[in-house]
Amino acid sequence: MAGIIYSDKARKFAIAREVVGVDSYHVITKFFAVGLVIPSVSSLLARLDDRIQLYRYPLRMRVAWFSAWSVVAVLAVAATWDAVCRYYESDADRTVAAMGVEYLEGGVEYYAKRLLMNRALRELLGKEGRDTYSEAGDVRYLLWEPRLPLTQQRAFFEKKLAAARSAQVVAEVKQNENEDSREAKPV
Repeated sequence: MAGIIYSDKARKFAIAREVVGVDSYHVITKFFAVGLVIPSVSSLLARLDDRIQLYRYPLRMRVAWFSAWSVVAVLAVAATWDAVCRYYESDADRTVAAMGVEYLEGGVEYYAKRLLMNRALRELLGKEGRDTYSEAGDVRYLLWEPRLPLTQQRAFFEKKLAAARSAQVVAEVKQNENEDSREAKPV
């Protein structure tokens, strides 16, 4: 059980990520995008209807035609909604990652423990758990992923943390070289 309890760094990261997420315009953007997709599909459908003159065809054929385009509209709305969601999730991660090494370490731990929890649920829930979670701990979706995979988010923070640590080492080496060169200069 202690393996899933978050440290202060992970909690700090989670709070910062939520604050950044709430501070964004993702809700407005989602509804604005959906508001553009539905009229666009409706306009396209009206133009196609005029071009092929559907009113001359039997009712069943027109119903099938409009039903097929309704499915296209629903899929377009869902894809748009998911794309906006994924963009703002990755944007929140990038923003929090820029806050410093402590947040990077918290992000790595946070996502690692969420994956650990999902893997535990996979085992505890049996068949339903295996259907819901992958072996790595990511949530499985039917058609496409409306959210970024947790493994991808953890890898992002691991990469940023490694880069930050190597930059810190380089800065320390340069600082030591500068101090050594000042001491070596005769006055």
